[in-house]
Amino acid sequence: MRIDDIDIYKLPRWMEGIFEEVEQICYETLEEESEFYKGVLEETHELLDKYDFLSTIADHDEIREPMNLSISEVQALSRFWVLETDRMSMEMVQMYLLGCRHMWELMELLGIKIN
Repeated sequence: MRIDDIDIYKLPRWMEGIFEEVEQICYETLEEESEFYKGVLEETHELLDKYDFLSTIADHDEIREPMNLSISEVQALSRFWVLETDRMSMEMVQMYLLGCRHMWELMELLGIKIN
């Protein structure tokens, strides 16, 4: 199997487990080491608790009628998306760094020297 043959939407079961474990390590590392990440999560949860419609939008639930939002609700929605963008960006960078670390460890195991 080559890396080009891997379809991320149809992973073998054993590979799904590996990716789930790596994702969990990513989230745990960010929660332990990043105050900013913790703050983003806390503020996101506060917004979700305060504004029910945010959960509907975030969970991709079916919206059957127009939403008439107040100014404060629109501001909450805007802030929510900023926080979600920050969260996803941090998680992507952390995942990349974990991948780099794993590649480094693999290269060391294989005896590949880097100058």
